[in-house]
Amino acid sequence: MSENVPPDLEAVDNEIQRLRTLGNAIEVLRGLRGLSQVRLEEESGISRSVIKELEGGIKRKRRARGTLEKISVALGMPHEYLDDILNGRRTPEVPEDPVMRMLEDMREEFGEKFSALEEHLGKIGADLVREHHDLAERFDALYQRINSPEVTIDLGEHRHDQDAPD
Repeated sequence: MSENVPPDLEAVDNEIQRLRTLGNAIEVLRGLRGLSQVRLEEESGISRSVIKELEGGIKRKRRARGTLEKISVALGMPHEYLDDILNGRRTPEVPEDPVMRMLEDMREEFGEKFSALEEHLGKIGADLVREHHDLAERFDALYQRINSPEVTIDLGEHRHDQDAPD
């Protein structure tokens, strides 16, 4: 009879983490390249179900020789990249996303310009508020003058009566 030996939980946790790290690396690299699992299947020659298992961290007892190498190459990485991750010889290094790098460069390049523009727009806004208050005060003063009892306005010929004949 064989004894029931409890599993080494630390070893199990490490194995799960290795598989998750591998799966995360594949998923992230695939996303950066804009590849669906179907497209990665086409480029690597590895079935979509295997790709799905790898990304999900599912461990197979046996995997066809060259599976990780083919996926690595299809993802634009060195052929040993994913195998090195799986076997702990490498920490996943996700290549820099060129679009994100370009956006970061633009943020740096235009950051000062945006700040200066924001400051300038703030000054324009403050000027507009001052002008608004000035115009409101002028309007109030004019309104006061027009409605004062000392002011009479003779409309003369400019008066338009609705009853007057044309």
